[in-house]
Formats: sequence, C-alpha cells, structure tokens
Amino acid sequence: MNFTHPHFLIFLALFIVPYSFAKGKWKHIILLIASYIFYAYFSLDFCLLLFVSTLADFIIVKQMMPKNTLKSKKWVCLSIVFNLALLGIFKYKSFLWNDCLSPLFLILGHPLMEIEGGLPPVGISFFTFQTMSYSIDVYRGKINRSQSFLQFAVYVSMFPQLVAGPIVRAKDLLYQINEKIVVCKDDVVYGTERFVWGFFKKACIADSLAILLVDPAFSSPENQTPLRLCLAMVAYSFQIYFDFSGYSDMAIGIGRLIGFKFPENFSHPYQSKSFSEFWTRWHISLSSWLRDYLYISMGGNRNGLIRTLINLMITMLLGGLWHGASFLFVFWGFMHGCFLIIEKLWVMFVPSNVIKKTPSFVKTIFVFSCITICWVPFRAQSSSDLEFFWMAPFHLNWYGLFDQLLSLKLDILILLGICIFSHFFRNRAQMFCRYDKWPFEFKSIFWACLLFFMVHYYPDSTQTIPFIYFRF
Repeated sequence: MNFTHPHFLIFLALFIVPYSFAKGKWKHIILLIASYIFYAYFSLDFCLLLFVSTLADFIIVKQMMPKNTLKSKKWVCLSIVFNLALLGIFKYKSFLWNDCLSPLFLILGHPLMEIEGGLPPVGISFFTFQTMSYSIDVYRGKINRSQSFLQFAVYVSMFPQLVAGPIVRAKDLLYQINEKIVVCKDDVVYGTERFVWGFFKKACIADSLAILLVDPAFSSPENQTPLRLCLAMVAYSFQIYFDFSGYSDMAIGIGRLIGFKFPENFSHPYQSKSFSEFWTRWHISLSSWLRDYLYISMGGNRNGLIRTLINLMITMLLGGLWHGASFLFVFWGFMHGCFLIIEKLWVMFVPSNVIKKTPSFVKTIFVFSCITICWVPFRAQSSSDLEFFWMAPFHLNWYGLFDQLLSLKLDILILLGICIFSHFFRNRAQMFCRYDKWPFEFKSIFWACLLFFMVHYYPDSTQTIPFIYFRF
C-alpha cells in the first residue's frame, strides 16, 4: 500500500480514530491488527511469513541464558541462520541457482534447469534485519529480552516503517512500546508537517523526475542524446534520494502521530565531502547496522591496514547484495568499496595540508559525481546499458552545451532547480526566514498551501509509482 495512494490515506484515517481513543494494551492490539492489515494489502501469504519470523525470534531469544555464554551463543547463531535462511529462500533463491550455480555446472558439463524468480516479499530485508539486531543485542547484553510477545510483534510489524525502513533497532523502539504512549499537540504538528513534506518529495519531485527524465532514458538509452543521458544520471541520483527520504519522512511523521520517535535515516547525503561521510548521511539505519553488526564484528580497523580494507570491501559487497539479488547490485557495492578504500589510502599517504586546502565545494562536487556514476548499475536494466551512460559525458558537445540546456523543456529545468534548492539550501532558507519563530497559524497556512498545490499538481503530472525501496 503506497503512502501516496488514496487507499492508504483512508486506511490511516480509519486507524487513527480508534487508536487515539484506545488505552493501554488496546493501543498495541489495534496497532498490531492495523499493521497486519497494511501488510496483507501486498499479500496475505506475506503475513504468515512475517508472523513466523516474529514468533521464531521471540522463542529463540527466550531460550538465551545471560549467565550461560556458550548456550546463548548457540541460540543467537540459530537466530542469524534462521533469518539468513529466510532471505536466501524468499529473496536470493533464483539468483543463487540461476546466476551462480548454473554457470558453474554448465562449465562442468552438467547444465541445470532454471527456476523461476519473482519478486521477494515486500520489506523482508528490513524486518529480518530488525529481528536479527534484537537477538544480537540481547546476546551482547545491550538490551533486555522482551517479556511480551504482543509488544515484540508490534515492534517487528509496525506499519509506518515495515516495508522500507528506517531499520529501527529494538533498543530504540521496544522501550517506547513498553512505556505509556502519549501523543501531544507538538507531536501532531511535527508529524503532520513531516508527512506532508515527505509526500511532496515523493509525489511531486521523485515521481516527476522519473516520468520526465529517468524512465525514458533508462528504458532506451541507445535512443537518447549524451546530454539527456547525463541529465538522467543526475536526475536518478535525486529521484532515489527524494523517493527514499520522502518515505522515511512520511514514516517518521506517522510514527510521531501515533506516539513513537523513529531515528533519522537521511542527513543531506549529497552535501558530503568524502565517501565515508556519505555513508554517515545516506540510509543511516542500514549503514550503521552494517557497521555495528558486520564491519566491527569482522574486526573493523583493529587488525592492520590490509584487514581493514578487506573488511570494508566485504561490508560494501554484502551491502550491495542486501539491496537486490543481482550482480549489478554487487557491482554497485564493489564500486563503493573501491571508493572507500582509495579514500582511506589517500588520507594516509597524501599530506594533510593538501586535503585541507582543497575547497569544500570541489570535494562535494567530486563525491556527488562519483556517487551519481555509482547509481547507474542500481537502475540499469542490463550491464550493456552501463556503457551508454558512462560514456555520455565524453560525447557531450561542450561548446554548445548552454544552448542545449536552454532547448530543454522549462519544467525539466525548474524541477532540477527545485531538487538542488531542496537538498542544498532548504535548511539555510528556513534559518533565513526564521521558520522556527513562525506562529502556528502561519505554519498552518504554509503547509495548507503546499498540500493544495500537491492535490492539484500530483494527479495530473504523476502516477502512483511504488517506492523504489519496496523491492528491497
């Protein structure tokens, strides 16, 4: 169920009314029922998978004995194996069989029959990572295990962040579920503002970028001009940001409306001056999960330079594979791993005064350009498409570039201008206008106007396009 679809807005209204009047445990029950209804919209079978995953991890963690390290280690290993098995069966089965095993057996002279793929259950990568983090944190002694299956089930299935994050860890959410849920006026105002802003980012910016620039270019790159291909790469960088951060904003806003605070998932990532900084700003819940449960567990940077570089590459390769069962995603992770390794070596061997003297805007433009190049395998339909996009900058007519830009449709130029302003200058504009000091009435008028604009603009210029991260 898309957050931007009218069906979801009706669902949210029907849920909020009884939830607001419910007390104590009944809030948890209503929220759990609503979450499963929300998930059943995608597939009723997925609900059974979600319940089995929740029940299994709850039972496994119940068996852990804090004073028996060896026994606890066996149980936490079982939890990890179980969750990885779910991912392997429902998300990576066809990839492992058709793309990894079949070529190997073909070389050996024993061709295998291909198995059908299909889309994985929506959000499986998100809720399996959440349940894994719960069992690992209990094993490490960072949190106490949940004594209530109802509360744990609410934590795993909470619908605002169920299918596309943020990946909310148990230490950040379970204690909120255990406490009395209170929603004040400030929560309602903030939650509404955050939801409307996220809606605008997704429906008016991301979807418009897809329709005007991204989809036509990636569907037939051989028929596009070099300028169109270059603009499509930049547009896709902004599309995936506004699409995913828009979802996160809406999820955080809904969470605040029902009394929960979710962690931030984005912090203006394209303003980064280094690749390591980018990964502290982009999809923060995933990058921090990979850092804490994978990179550090493998040794992090504690075992020398070579081992550190290997750990970085393994982390990014698995991060790419997390996004999808395809070698293009693995290649995307490999590219990011290479950039992080080069950056670490650069910092170690290049004099610090050279790095400090480099203007900040040059660093930002360079990092953004490299990130934009990396996004192409994320969206490309095949490996052959990569050549069209990556060679496009070398085929540009630089002398007539300004005239070519002026020949573009005005709405494309305006849209790209909105992207740049929203990402790089919105906070400064808010500070300049002293938005925090505005009276409640002025804020209400501003958001009402934005909502009015969306209601009129959205149906005519965009369709209900699924969120990009729904397929991960």
